This record gives sequence, structure tokens and C-alpha cells, in this order.
Amino acid sequence: LGDPQEAPRALAPPTVGPTVTAPRALLETDLLQANIDDAPWVWQPAETREAPRPLASVPHGRPVDLAPPKAHAGRRRAAFAPRHPAVPERSQRRARQTMQQRLMWLAPLVMIVATEYKVRRRSIDDALSGSVDPLIAVELLIYGMVGAWAMWRLAASRPKFTPLLIAMWGYILTTSASALYSSFPMLGMARAVQFVIIGTVIHLLATEGTIDTMVHLAHSWLVLMSISILAGLAYVAPTTGPQVGRFTWLSVHSVSAGSMLAISLCVLFGLWLQSGHQLPDGRTPHWHHHTYGLLFAFQFVFLLMTRTRGSIGGTFVALAIMAWVWSGNKMKPQLLLGSIVAGAALVLAFGGPIIQFLTRGESAESIGTFNRRTEIWTLAWESFLTRPLHGLGFTSAKGVFFDETGLGGAHNALVNVMIDAGLAGLIWWCLLLGASMVVLNRQWAHRRVSPTHAGLAGTARADHLIIMGIYVASLINSVTTEGLGAGVNVSVIWWLITVGWLTALERPDATPATTPEPAEALLTATR
Repeated sequence: LGDPQEAPRALAPPTVGPTVTAPRALLETDLLQANIDDAPWVWQPAETREAPRPLASVPHGRPVDLAPPKAHAGRRRAAFAPRHPAVPERSQRRARQTMQQRLMWLAPLVMIVATEYKVRRRSIDDALSGSVDPLIAVELLIYGMVGAWAMWRLAASRPKFTPLLIAMWGYILTTSASALYSSFPMLGMARAVQFVIIGTVIHLLATEGTIDTMVHLAHSWLVLMSISILAGLAYVAPTTGPQVGRFTWLSVHSVSAGSMLAISLCVLFGLWLQSGHQLPDGRTPHWHHHTYGLLFAFQFVFLLMTRTRGSIGGTFVALAIMAWVWSGNKMKPQLLLGSIVAGAALVLAFGGPIIQFLTRGESAESIGTFNRRTEIWTLAWESFLTRPLHGLGFTSAKGVFFDETGLGGAHNALVNVMIDAGLAGLIWWCLLLGASMVVLNRQWAHRRVSPTHAGLAGTARADHLIIMGIYVASLINSVTTEGLGAGVNVSVIWWLITVGWLTALERPDATPATTPEPAEALLTATR
């Protein structure tokens, strides 16, 4: 038969079958002999015979059972079965994931619309009493549906906690618990439930949301703001007092409208800056570069028309910081010089109208007291000293100064938290604010996420720039408004959205754009 290392030749089948003997375990020598003798149970026609494969290495002298186990037999039959691609199953999985992501990025927008968008104005007495009219019932129903969905999803996913999320829940639970002894219990309990639902949605966004989720959320917010401006051009509810002549839409307060537009402009400016550069992974911006620029100019004009000084001032400072941080070392001197020249030219040309625009026709005494805000802060400090540890209860700041000043709310975020939740809530509020800035700085400075890491605006560094702008604008606006200290409003919701945003940027599974496609992954595996 020749050398056993050579390929076996096609031999004619023997005329006489092999002698049947009692089954026994075969040794390595038996296997080699069987390969040489071409046992009759392996005969195939020459044209269909596969190329011989070398025998597996078998320890010398050990018995080998040629009969495969039943489990292996089933596996062998499955191997020869026709293979159908799992495209339908993968498509269904993607469809389910797409629906879940759609609900996830819609949830924060739905809560903002339910909270801030009003089609009628309620008196302060009706609001503080906690009376429920049909519109309030709809708002509570929307929050209930969103909260039930978010809690169901979060419980099924076994949520994880990071230090930033722990600080968020510490502030939410401390503030919500203070509603049990609030000066306005019905309003306080309703807001407490809403605050917990907001935290649940944000936690879900942080632990399961992806960069695509944030992309949809941010761009949908830009669309919502543009539609709101068009609605304000079509209809504004009759206004009285300080609201006369200030742009808004429907029955939304001009301060709320200014806060929303300030956040939108920070997002637009960051997207516009990044869209002018090539993305590291070859992707293109979600919208065209000029689209972001036109929307920025459009919304900036109407922010000025709100005549909300806190929002306008916060936006100017935020945009200036964003431009300074984004520009390179060579561009910084040119940017500084250009800003000084442009500012001086505006003051010389339009100084009078600008001052008249900002003062809104108010007296020097009114401006000196920030429209009686200093009076409110004095009363707030006296109230805080009476119950410094746990405060007067959630939403108490909305009405405890109304009889003396005629103004609802503490008109300062820090003072608002002091009155509502005392030192307990103030510590958690400062801890969450500090933790947000620490995480932002750590990701930016220490490259916790690389500059080429995918983000909402294209890269994570551009996302950090947007978050930085939102923080600056919201903090400056919170000097004269409740802003970040009110618990349930657009500023707080967007603050918590940035908490989820920062948490998602640290998750490797939150950036599907950098993950190979299934076909590419399969090709890499086969190689």
C-alpha cells in the first residue's frame, strides 16, 4: 500500500466483508491500521470523497471510542442541516431596541412639556392649595404613565449606581421627603412624586441610554423650541404687569421661556462648532452646518425678546466660555481682541437702547433691589433660622413670602433649597452640583473618554463643551430665579439630563457608532 503518510488510493471494495467480532476499545495502533486498510464503512465514490484529514493526536496506548455520543450525533446532524441566516430575528431585536430607545428619549421631553407648557394661567392661591383641575389631572396622568414605564424598565434591568447617580438620588429623596411637612402639603406631595419619577427616568437614561438616545433627545429639543417660537408668534395669552411686551408662547411665563431658549442655544452652539470639523470616525453631523447656524440666529433673537436678564446674561457668558475653551491657543488672542472691539462698538452705537432694553423701564430703586428680591432673601434668611436643619418643606418657598412681597418663590436657587429642605437638602444639592462638575472636569482633563470617543455632537469633547455651557447658563440664571433649586422645572430636568449624559459617556456600550457592524464583526471572527 506504500507509505502510510501518502494520500490513500481509490481501491475496489473487497468482495468479502470483514469478520464481525465482539466490540472492543481500539488503541492508537488500531486506528492507524484502520486508516491504512480503508475500512468498508468509510467507502465513498472517488468523485465525492473529501480530502483526508489527519487524525487527532491520541495519547499512546489509550482506548478511543469511535462511536460518537448521542449529543454529538445531534450536533453533527445540525451541522449538515441547511443554515438560514438569522436576519429576521436580528431585525426584530433591532426593531424592539429602536422602540425602546424612542420611548427613552421622548420621556424627558414629555415631562418638560407637561410641566412647563401651560394653556391657561392659574392664580397663586389655586396653585398653593393643590386644587386639581382637568389640565392638572392630565399632567399627573402623563407623569404617572411615564413613571410606571420607567420603573418597570429600570427594575427589569437591575440598575447600577455610580457616585454621581447616588448624589442625584440623595438630593431627590431628601427634597421629596420634606414634602411630608410642607406648608402646602397637597402641592408638595404632588411635586415630590413628580420629582421621584424624573429621577427614575434619568437613571434609566444613564444606565440604558446610548449616544443615539441623546442625539434624538437634543435634536428633538431644538425642534420643540423652534415650534414653540412659531406658536408664540401665532398666539400668546393676555399678559399683565411685568410680563407685558415680553415674548413667550401660550401661557408660559417669560422666565421659563428664557430658561428653555438659553439651554437650546448652548446645545445649538456646541453642535455648530463641532459640525464644522471632520469627525474622527468619518461620520457626518446629524444636520448640516448651516442649519445649526440659522437655528442659532433664529432662537437668539427671540431669547432677547423675552427680556429675561438672567437668561440673556447667562447665555452670553456661557457662549463666551464655550468659544474660549473650543478655540486653540493661536485663536484665543484673536477671539479676545475681537470680542473687546465688537463689545465696545455695540456700546458706543446702541448704548442707550441697550440700557433701556435691560432696565425694562424700571426705577433705579427697583433695579437696586433686583425687583424686591433682596427683600425676599432677607425674609428667607429669617425663615431659615427658625428651622435650619430640615426647612419648611418642599414647595414652601413658593408661597411663604407672597403675603409680604407679592412674589411667589425665593427667586434664587440656593435660597429656595434652604427654605424647602434646610441644611439636609442643601448639602445634597451642593454635593450633586459639585459632583457634576468634578465628573465633567475629570472626563475632560484626564481623558476618561478619549477625544475620538463618539458623542452626541460627534465627539465626547464636544459633548462636554455643551454640558459646560448648560451649567454656566443655568447657574447664572439661578441667581435671580429658582432655576436649579426649584425641584420640578425645565432647568432641573435638564441638569439631571446632563447627569445621565455624563454617566452614559463612561459606558462602553453607550456608543454603538464605534462598535463594528454585525457583518464586519463576523468577517473579523472568520479571519
